[in-house]
Amino acid sequence: MQLDVSVNKFVTEFYEFQTDGYKNKKYLLEKIKKLEFNKSKNLSTTFKNYKNIIFENKDFKEFKDFICKNIEAVLSDATNKKQFEMISSWFQIYSKNQFHDFHAHGTHENYYSCIYYVNAGKKSANTVFAFPGYPYIEISKTFHILSKTGKMVLFPSYIPHYVEPNQDTSRVIFSCNIHAI
Repeated sequence: MQLDVSVNKFVTEFYEFQTDGYKNKKYLLEKIKKLEFNKSKNLSTTFKNYKNIIFENKDFKEFKDFICKNIEAVLSDATNKKQFEMISSWFQIYSKNQFHDFHAHGTHENYYSCIYYVNAGKKSANTVFAFPGYPYIEISKTFHILSKTGKMVLFPSYIPHYVEPNQDTSRVIFSCNIHAI
């Protein structure tokens, strides 16, 4: 019997890149602070209060255009998808020692999640990704994405991830789920 052995049978796409940075960051941070956040001991999020924050609030139109332009560029270059539908979007603020437990955003084909680091200091928490299949695979197989202002990460929604305990008071992220068409 001849076995076909290949190590790249289950490669997962993952896109991490530094954007040019949102030009009106100060304005954006001021508007974010005025939002209604659902607060827990672990994090503060707009997720439960707004379904799609950058479409529901006119103050974020310019930011929405910036985010969409970057997502479209990656999808077009890397996946040959030309359009997408934004399913949900939200902001999260992390105070000192706050974190986000392991989670995934979905399981559907052509669904992606995005993290944009609006504000991140030198001690801002990393986002840690596990290989698809967690918790049924070894947890030791993870990789860390360093928080950096202006960085964007786009990944299949099924990839499990978490945020380590934050060590500063300036970590602010925008996140969204999209369906690539």
